[in-house]
Amino acid sequence: MEGVAYYVDRWLALFPYNPKGNCFPRALALFFFARRAGLPVQFKCGVLKLNQQLEGHAWLVLDGHVFLEPSSYWQSFTVTVTFPQSLVSSSAQSSRIS
Repeated sequence: MEGVAYYVDRWLALFPYNPKGNCFPRALALFFFARRAGLPVQFKCGVLKLNQQLEGHAWLVLDGHVFLEPSSYWQSFTVTVTFPQSLVSSSAQSSRIS
């Protein structure tokens, strides 16, 4: 997945989404590719109050750890959205279907 992250970052450098940063489209693109690869990642968004304004950030989590995040910037944010809310293991999911 590091190779995918490299190319997503290069693409966003050529076509920036937002002058403040590209975390949202980066996290969405990497979420898409990671889930297609079978990785149970979660997409997270958070906010931080800075100079009387709200700043936002988006990142991914895999097995409770930040995933393919280039810095520790995400640690300053209060999580407001997590998708999916909880991850069900494949064995538990298959037993619910049966």
